Amino acid sequence: MPTISSRDLRKILRRLGFKPSVGGSDGHQIWKDRNGVRIRPVLRKHEVHIAVVYSLGRELESKGVCNRRNFLHMAFGEGSSTKIWV
Repeated sequence: MPTISSRDLRKILRRLGFKPSVGGSDGHQIWKDRNGVRIRPVLRKHEVHIAVVYSLGRELESKGVCNRRNFLHMAFGEGSSTKIWV
């Protein structure tokens, strides 16, 4: 299954306007954008699995930040093997 480096995923989140914020008591890092939208991406490992990226895309789409399909294309590119997830 495809993966993306957590460094690249952080770059994409910054491109969408998110900045890391002070985390909660459970150890997860909170990212906020200028509109106050909060997300908690799982960035603990060096590589992030496509299922985690997909669920993050669904969360971003439900909060009105961006389209899930566009987020997956930013993460894995247009010609990648993510068609089953899009």
